[in-house]
Amino acid sequence: MAADLKVDLCVIGAGSAGLSVASAAAQFGASTVLIERGNMGGECLNTGCVPSKALLAAAKAAHAVRTTGCFGVDAAPPTVDFGRVHRHVRDVIAAIAPHDSVERFENLVVQVIRAEARFVGPREIRYYEDIGLIRPPERRENRYRTYGETDVQTLRFIYRARNLGFSLKDISALLTLYQDRERASREVKHLALEHVSELDRKIAELTAIRNAIADLAERCHGDDRPDCPILDELGATAH
Repeated sequence: MAADLKVDLCVIGAGSAGLSVASAAAQFGASTVLIERGNMGGECLNTGCVPSKALLAAAKAAHAVRTTGCFGVDAAPPTVDFGRVHRHVRDVIAAIAPHDSVERFENLVVQVIRAEARFVGPREIRYYEDIGLIRPPERRENRYRTYGETDVQTLRFIYRARNLGFSLKDISALLTLYQDRERASREVKHLALEHVSELDRKIAELTAIRNAIADLAERCHGDDRPDCPILDELGATAH
């Protein structure tokens, strides 16, 4: 039996809308899974918008040649080689494809699953509700969720806290304090300073890595010779 995936957001379909949502969610810090059974980019890239606009561009170019006479410029009627037009369409698709690729989205830390999927119930489209960060919203008669100003403010709070690098556990604690009008500010400060300490630790680690790489780059001549201390270091036997 396959294991359940616990993520903030599940996007079904890697068309233009799905890709935009998955990219934005990942960059906001939400753990995201993207499911697509067909080609990345969906209809827009592969059979719709992009190829049709490439064809229209070729048609516009041919039309421009045919109508140069009105500008006092005479030209021979254009010859349309559909094979070359087709190659032009494929080249346009190929130029855009890397932006919609599995590799790009995995680099954004989006988990891409090549499979068919569908939502089977309301639980699969809740994320912050399920982990208790926001309360389940009221629903209209059509079962659509209704978010009030308080809900929107809570989502803004979560978004800003995620941008500052707080974990979901810390955000939950901060939200509890934010909603408690009898809170003690020292508790908020304690959480903030703990986060600063963790950031300082990560900064120190990254600084050490940065300095090590800079030192290796400084010792590399960067010329046509094969000798390279960077590769020597990476390939060195552990001491």
